[in-house]
Amino acid sequence: MLLSILNKTSKPRVCIVTTSLLVVRFFLLPHIKALSEKYDVTLVANVEDEEFLKGLNLSVKVVHIPIHRNVSPLKDLKALLMLTTYLMREDFNLVYTVAPKAGLIGILSSWMAQVPVRLHVFQGEVWLTRRGIWRWILKSIDRLIF
Repeated sequence: MLLSILNKTSKPRVCIVTTSLLVVRFFLLPHIKALSEKYDVTLVANVEDEEFLKGLNLSVKVVHIPIHRNVSPLKDLKALLMLTTYLMREDFNLVYTVAPKAGLIGILSSWMAQVPVRLHVFQGEVWLTRRGIWRWILKSIDRLIF
């Protein structure tokens, strides 16, 4: 199913959503490089320097949407609305999220924007170090992302 959806257009559009440049530098660069060879890739991150990938010779569009790692209901709602609007306008075939907060906001936004394929890489499970109600809440958020 994934391949049939991605093969509908001549160059499928993939949006990678994460929270920071550290995630990009340490985890995503090989993936971005491989994906950008076959797909039209856009990176959405909380990044003020939209030129940081230029030195790596990658043909990737970088879009700044302030998705912060810490919990902030108003900022999170703003990021959710901004990302949903962006995804609806750009008509992506796949949204690929990495990191807990990016996963929550990215998967909800892509669901609301009716992106046909949504993929999240679970890493940094913050609930592992929590106890009590916070552990339950954070695990429930991961279930929602799933």
